[in-house]
Amino acid sequence: MIGEADIAGGDESLPYLERYLAPYPWTKALAERYVLAQTELLTTAIRPHLIWGPRDPHILPRLVQRARSGRLRRIGDGTNQVDVTYIDNAAEAHLQAADALTAESPLRGRAYFIGQETPVNLWEFINILLERAGVSPVTKTLSYERAMGLATF
Repeated sequence: MIGEADIAGGDESLPYLERYLAPYPWTKALAERYVLAQTELLTTAIRPHLIWGPRDPHILPRLVQRARSGRLRRIGDGTNQVDVTYIDNAAEAHLQAADALTAESPLRGRAYFIGQETPVNLWEFINILLERAGVSPVTKTLSYERAMGLATF
């Protein structure tokens, strides 16, 4: 498994990937494995995906800026599903894990995915966020193969 396949219904029993498509997820996995292996510490890992919410200084501003400039493209056929996590829920999951983490806790040394229960269509989700920011929805597309080729170039 190299990180290219879609994962539907995945859980914590999934193994770490053998190869990553980018340094960011690779270094996150390295750090998680290291921290969870520290048996003298009370550790757990929370794995939210696509955290969003008010005052986001990263994802939403970049999407809005690219959409306003006409440079934002939907990659692929637009049917991809993604698990999203609202920032307040991510914070609550961290607090609950910290409260439950004791020497006897089954959470100790384990990782947990968190999300909003049901994946959403990524591009519908992005278009709703853009609409609320007063920006036109994404209508231009780029095939996955072409996007990967451009990224490689």
